[in-house]
Amino acid sequence: MVATGNNVFLAWLKKHEKLNKEDSFPLTWDTMIADPSMQKAIAGSSKARILYSYVENAIARDHATLIDRKLREAIEGFGYEDYVNTEGFAKANKRTAKQQQYAAVYGVLEWYIKNDILQHTNRDSRLNAFRRWITVAELLLKRHNYDGAALVGFYLVALNTDLKCDNELPAACKKKYDDLLTLISPCGNYKMLNQRMAAYKHPDDLMPMFLVSRQITPLNDVLGEEANRDINDVRPKEKLYRCHKSRHELIKKFIRKESNKDFSLPEHLNKTFHRAQYYWKTSSKVEIPAAACGRQDSSNSVKSLKNSVFSLFRINTQVADRPVTSSQLYSKGLLPSFWSRGGRSPENYWDRMFSIDSQNKILP
Repeated sequence: MVATGNNVFLAWLKKHEKLNKEDSFPLTWDTMIADPSMQKAIAGSSKARILYSYVENAIARDHATLIDRKLREAIEGFGYEDYVNTEGFAKANKRTAKQQQYAAVYGVLEWYIKNDILQHTNRDSRLNAFRRWITVAELLLKRHNYDGAALVGFYLVALNTDLKCDNELPAACKKKYDDLLTLISPCGNYKMLNQRMAAYKHPDDLMPMFLVSRQITPLNDVLGEEANRDINDVRPKEKLYRCHKSRHELIKKFIRKESNKDFSLPEHLNKTFHRAQYYWKTSSKVEIPAAACGRQDSSNSVKSLKNSVFSLFRINTQVADRPVTSSQLYSKGLLPSFWSRGGRSPENYWDRMFSIDSQNKILP
């Protein structure tokens, strides 16, 4: 039970405390954040700030859990034929059944990210949702789900090209956003992302499927017409035997043993996914990004990445009621007074508020 006193934010939390496990709660929460009286109540109370941090953490963890489990479930059971068929990652009519399942899940998750941000017309609400997805990407990296982190990163880049949310983020969050862009940049054949995975190698690593495809495709190209031959039918004395063997050994590294892991979701997240799935199926503006299908990208800078990735999406982010004024949510609205934040600079305050520790929780 939340003791409210005269704080309107604490009173709001008490009234809505049973909704925090409803699939509509993130929408309700971000809509509430746009209310100036709520912002003032949060900034002016240490208890309110702690609870704000707690709820933000809970929503971010829910987002990360949904993406993590759904992507891992989609990859579970991928066999040799699913990996060797790299053409299926680029062409819908060439996909195996498992590739089709993965592509569908990827598309639903794209819609989920897009809608969580664009469902708001208020600038403060959008900014709060946008900023939280940076934390989601961090959480996915902590969980070694590089496929999910790249998905979130690519989509934030796409949306931000028009929304320009990064200019209104706290400095600490802006740095994390820039670091994410650097990580998923195609420079040097995704050098930074590959280095990160090599440095933090873990049994739970989920490599982005576009990187998997990029590793196998050159071998398929060398094999040419022999690409469909089974390794067991190739004799060691044959000219392309070593290439066949290299491809076989590479794909074996990607094939996951049946883990019997439970990929089920809490009821509210299951509802969230099925709702996103319904709207994704009925939407004509959803397309799987080519970056996830192994398409080559010759850009050599983060700026080029922003432009090239955004061109892959058929999404109208330029909605008619998009606010033209800048948000002061973090520079003024939610920022406590100098003494209330312990004399810390705004940068240090927000860095502490939105940092995640080793337990994957946002520090209050």
